[in-house]
Amino acid sequence: MMCTQCPTIGVNIALFTLGVGLAGLLVTALLSMRIRSHGHQHLSGVLKRMIVNYLQVSSLALKFNLVWPDSMQNLLVAQGMFFLCFFFFYLQFTIFTSNIL
Repeated sequence: MMCTQCPTIGVNIALFTLGVGLAGLLVTALLSMRIRSHGHQHLSGVLKRMIVNYLQVSSLALKFNLVWPDSMQNLLVAQGMFFLCFFFFYLQFTIFTSNIL
């Protein structure tokens, strides 16, 4: 099996831009459907749940017995560390701003 020639830089940039645009449209559509289906909610709560779910799944992906490329493994590790920091600071913020103590 022979390799095919790689696309030009312009095609790569166009495909990347298209992918980011489609991902943005998908997130916007999911957010609007979620807000409409559950009545009026704060957008920050919906975004927070979506981000936490994404970071949990990306952290879990490292636990699979797969050989990840170095760049992908570094990305997943960085996202996992970001999730831990986000979760830690979120817990501190909610504990200190509530009347639990």
